[in-house]
Amino acid sequence: MGREASAARIVVGVDGSEASIEALRQAQSLAVPLGAQIEAVAYWEFPQVYGGYVAMGIDDFEEGAGQVLKESLEKAFGPGLPDNVVSRVVRGQARNPSLKLAGKLT
Repeated sequence: MGREASAARIVVGVDGSEASIEALRQAQSLAVPLGAQIEAVAYWEFPQVYGGYVAMGIDDFEEGAGQVLKESLEKAFGPGLPDNVVSRVVRGQARNPSLKLAGKLT
């Protein structure tokens, strides 16, 4: 079986908290000896709308999540991102997409 088919991957949900930043650091300490890739993921969703009303002045949720992700990666690793770390911003709730990314759901 080739390395591509069995490449290890660690998925880390990032929300900007100290816990998620520490999770990135811990993932890296595990990933290096395993030769694994880290996938840092920030999730976002539009707020629920009640009775057809939308609050004005709240937008750019995707960009905000991307900024939180960028800042968290810089706090965890400094200005240079390790070669084995990739990041992405995903719309949706964290639970089900994280399980899909980890290969637990189809």
